[in-house]
Amino acid sequence: MFNNTKISVCFMLDLKVQLKKVKSFVETNYDPDDVASKCMQIYNQFSFEFSEISHDEIMRLIAMDMGDEFDLGKDETLKVLEFLIDQT
Repeated sequence: MFNNTKISVCFMLDLKVQLKKVKSFVETNYDPDDVASKCMQIYNQFSFEFSEISHDEIMRLIAMDMGDEFDLGKDETLKVLEFLIDQT
């Protein structure tokens, strides 16, 4: 049981690190398509770590590559990323 908990904590820390990297990228070089791509990579690796609400939020970021009508502004993107980081 302890090993499973330890592994889960490691995954959550890795997820948090990856989300913080995307947040840093957004702060310095915001590009919705790149954000969507990076978030898709994170989702593919950590999908089992997202709660239902976190899943919905990362999907909003992933959808930004579907067209301008799905783009979130830089500030909204940062808010979503901060929410996701806080949830991990």
